[in-house]
Amino acid sequence: MMTECDRQMRIAADDRQIRTAAESLLNASINSGRSSYAQNLRSPDYVNEAFVAGLRYNGRMSNVRRFFCLFVTFDFLFTILMWLICIMISGKSVQTSFVDQIVHYNVKTSLFDIVMTAACRFTILLLFYALLHINHWFVVAASTTLTCAFLLTKVFLYDWSKPSQPVFEVLLVLTSFVLVWSEVWFLDIKVIPQESQARDWFLGFPDTERAPLLSPSSVVPAFMPVENAGSFYTPMDSPDHSDDEGQSHRRRIDSHPSFLSTTIDLKLPLEKVEECKREAPLLLKKCYDLIVSQDWKVEQVTEDGDVVSWMVLPKPDGKIFKITGIVDASASKLARSLYDNIESSTSWNQQIEESRKICDIDSNTDLVYQATKPFGNGAVAARDFVILRHRGKYSSYFINSGISVNFSTVPNRKNYVRGVNGLGCFATCSVASDQEDRCQFVWLLNTNLKGWIPQKIVDVSLSMILSNFMKALRCHAHTLKD
Repeated sequence: MMTECDRQMRIAADDRQIRTAAESLLNASINSGRSSYAQNLRSPDYVNEAFVAGLRYNGRMSNVRRFFCLFVTFDFLFTILMWLICIMISGKSVQTSFVDQIVHYNVKTSLFDIVMTAACRFTILLLFYALLHINHWFVVAASTTLTCAFLLTKVFLYDWSKPSQPVFEVLLVLTSFVLVWSEVWFLDIKVIPQESQARDWFLGFPDTERAPLLSPSSVVPAFMPVENAGSFYTPMDSPDHSDDEGQSHRRRIDSHPSFLSTTIDLKLPLEKVEECKREAPLLLKKCYDLIVSQDWKVEQVTEDGDVVSWMVLPKPDGKIFKITGIVDASASKLARSLYDNIESSTSWNQQIEESRKICDIDSNTDLVYQATKPFGNGAVAARDFVILRHRGKYSSYFINSGISVNFSTVPNRKNYVRGVNGLGCFATCSVASDQEDRCQFVWLLNTNLKGWIPQKIVDVSLSMILSNFMKALRCHAHTLKD
């Protein structure tokens, strides 16, 4: 016979089982929701829709703002169309209706004032949001408030018994009311937030009293995808071996600075060496032709006087950028330093995390490996490149040319994406000046970062990369003088 103590123990055990089952169901539901949400974040389509739409490209308005301007235009044209339909079904001739509605305007009998309200709204919104490009909602809020106040007044003043079929008149008023509220909703919910996200992600939050306590360096934007499980559980900047100190072979191959270790056979086959020797000298003429081309279009002039330009090359090269500026250094000495001291470039060029020479082909040709740091505040993995370089003098320019090559001996690295550089170069040229150590410096940059990043976003960020490099180069030039 069961005692009272045994009965209480059984009841307690049943309660624990019920509680455990309930917790399991709850956790499963939460994890399912998180998994679905994470899949949406990792989707490139989600990134393109939520982020690229808010991006200003080459100074032009963003896609989401352009849609807002088109919607305002649609509001104006649709209001005119509805008004014309009201005129056509009134039974009077078009000329007579125009005279009654416009020339002999009366608020009780005419609907032309609704069209004029749409015209004023169209003019004001395009002036402030398309031409002046303001980023505040107060203009569309004011236009919506005034329009709604006028429509409510119109409902009480208009003589609704006059039209034989007042259905379209009612639709005209209701349509205007709905469209103005759609405009203020779209601007406040879509345009302003998406443009702010795109701007903050690239430029970072300003260092002011209004800046958030958690800066972009510690907060990854909510709309950015996580590239893989490894980069989710391990910070982007962590060494690949940090989660397993016992794996010596991984530490020998993947970690900085011994990625290109002696355990990897980096010797080129003889036929590959001969191919590089044939193709490398041709790079100098191609680079020179690009430098002196008249097809460059100026994108901006930096505060230091450097000129950033771009042009579009035939596929597959695509868009190429050029920055030109004056540097206080000897043309030949600067070009020689940039080529010979490639492995020490990380000490002054903060955009490069690792730079190593793979092998020498001859005294003026070699293969190098370079890796960038994670960018976008750590949301995007680092990139690495294998580049064939060749230097020489062509016309008045000292040119260090380079182009990506497929060198399968250099393995892919964890948390790195292998990028591709099209034809590019560092070029220096002496300028007529009282100062002997003074030259014109040109950098041609044509890169494809691969991965999920749209090329449009890459193009926008390249101007900033070029400008930052020129500042670092000038500091490096002073070091060379010293």
